[in-house]
Amino acid sequence: MTAAADVLKNGLLQVAELRENGELVGVIRGCIKHVGTKFGEKHVKLGCILGLRVSPRHRRMGIGLKLVGAMEEWLVSNGADYTFLATEKNNVASTNLFTAKCNYRNLSSLVIFVQPISFAMEGERLGELMKSAWNFASRLAENVKDCKVIITELGVSDPLIEHVPHEPSMSRIDDLWYLKKVNRSSSTMDEEINDLAVMGELGNVVVDPRDF
Repeated sequence: MTAAADVLKNGLLQVAELRENGELVGVIRGCIKHVGTKFGEKHVKLGCILGLRVSPRHRRMGIGLKLVGAMEEWLVSNGADYTFLATEKNNVASTNLFTAKCNYRNLSSLVIFVQPISFAMEGERLGELMKSAWNFASRLAENVKDCKVIITELGVSDPLIEHVPHEPSMSRIDDLWYLKKVNRSSSTMDEEINDLAVMGELGNVVVDPRDF
């Protein structure tokens, strides 16, 4: 197997090919973001692994592990303090890859770093407000050409999760979120104490998809 890379505007795309015939058997994407945390003014460089795919006919051959390793090497060489990724809760093979072979830690709550664009709601009529916002988004989507899906991302500790409408046309995906500290050479004692990888539940921050 050989690997090829394409440096994108904000990240890297790597593919795995078979040496004998050049068949494409795997792909992974990644980028680096400067993100804020809840620790005052502390910012970190976060390496995001956005997509890992391996051809079904070539799984269980170590291709995924090699792609993750190659992406992590690029992220670290470009100054990432942590690497961060998500996988579906029922994807046992992916979960085992990241925890048992790549030493990632499972975060206790949904955390998506980058730019907050979420609602901060409270009060007795919170449910009504959430329903109104959802209906507005639905009507808006109906007038957008080729819009097929409305997506919202909520953490397990987010109070809004109880007020999202549950309708027959809706489905839910439970993701597991993983984090690994990859750059300890520049860590101070305070940074080690506030290590994101051992802080447990970190709260909820919604990603701005335009950043990816």
